[in-house]
Amino acid sequence: MALSHRAKASACLASTFPSQTHPGDLSIMKTSRSLTFAWAVLTAFLSTAPGSSSAASFPLGQLLVSDSSTIYLVDPASATSNRVVTGLTGLRDVVYNPVSRSAFATQGTNIVQISAGDAGYSVAPFVSGIAGLQCLAVDAFGQVYFHQQDFVQHKLWRAGLDGSATALTAAAFFVPRHMAFSKDYSKLFVFETPNNDVRIVSFPSLAITTLASGLDFPPGGDSDALGNVYVLEDFGIGRISKITSAGARTTYAQLPWMEFTSGDDLEYDAPSGTIYATAFGGSTGGLHELRPDLTSRWLMPFGSGFFGGLSLIRPGAPVISSQPVAVVTTPGASATFSVGAAAGGATFQWRFNGRNIPGATGATFTIPHAGFTDAGMYSVIVVSAGGAALSSEAALSVFDLSVNPVVTLAGPIGAHYRIEYRLGMEPGGAWQPLTNVTATTNPYLFVDQTTPPPPNRFYRAVLIP
Repeated sequence: MALSHRAKASACLASTFPSQTHPGDLSIMKTSRSLTFAWAVLTAFLSTAPGSSSAASFPLGQLLVSDSSTIYLVDPASATSNRVVTGLTGLRDVVYNPVSRSAFATQGTNIVQISAGDAGYSVAPFVSGIAGLQCLAVDAFGQVYFHQQDFVQHKLWRAGLDGSATALTAAAFFVPRHMAFSKDYSKLFVFETPNNDVRIVSFPSLAITTLASGLDFPPGGDSDALGNVYVLEDFGIGRISKITSAGARTTYAQLPWMEFTSGDDLEYDAPSGTIYATAFGGSTGGLHELRPDLTSRWLMPFGSGFFGGLSLIRPGAPVISSQPVAVVTTPGASATFSVGAAAGGATFQWRFNGRNIPGATGATFTIPHAGFTDAGMYSVIVVSAGGAALSSEAALSVFDLSVNPVVTLAGPIGAHYRIEYRLGMEPGGAWQPLTNVTATTNPYLFVDQTTPPPPNRFYRAVLIP
């Protein structure tokens, strides 16, 4: 149900949302009887700045900030803010999703989705009945990650854009306060209190490791494009620490307003190197901007009841315009993969069987002398200021063509062929079907991998309409 909206004024709409369940939520039901949450009356107020039109949006480069009842839209350039949604209860975290072009927020034991349209901002239930709900994060595909309490520990869950949720880990986290993806989306950083550490969930293995421990109540953090993590530490210290990918920790900045940073978030703007962070209460409570030269600006003050959910509205992930294609080569010959991406200033990371290849950071990747151990699946992660996109996998096949017969097909990419064979060319002999192939390159090499290699086999390719 879309909430009404009026320019230059606030509009109130009381709505009763029906209870919802999702197919992937069945395992949540085992630990929480409140999965089918009866959405009682949800009252929301929507407003815009004076003089604005009624159409709502999430402008790039601006920030979403939440307190316990209101979500604000903050423009760092002008240090002005507008209310997006207010009148809610139990708000905690907020995150922008560039794939769905909407925001998600935690509200008690539920996740709600905030959408923008011509009629204003609207609020709708997304996933409900999550016991001990903590933290939100969004990956390159727009999937929403959250933590659910299981006795004392928390499990990591992932919800698709349809709201169906799946548990990814066992109960392995103790009071997670915030989480953020690395800029290439290969790692999810989880900031825990009172364990006072930073944990890493690696993808796709879902292996859990510890990056750093012994921190002073780290309520939130984020990473830069090089994999360094910037984390808030408060309760007496009041600083932002920088942690390298190897776990080495140094003080990045220490300013008076950082002493009370028990809000839920810190955002690192990778293109500019600017950090945005929230401070809780005190005379300097609110949203702050820390520039690369370590000068800071107080963007928006808040009262002592501010919780500090924060999300930078980034553009969507880059679009891959041409995918890597399969390569067939011989031992000692070269093999080259390439990718095309519509993204300015993009960086690349090639992978072999799901693991990053050190130094393979260009739009093309060449193996100068391929060997049998190089055979496998290759893909690339394209990273831009707005996120990352993962290409499809392309196979590298390495054959000794002096042993395995090869058929060379010269024709358009995408053409379909039926490969046929016969054992001799005597009159009256019949062609036998071997397999069907689709040309992914021009020319395309088909290798007969029959074991042992057949003697005296003749081949032909028949174009399939």
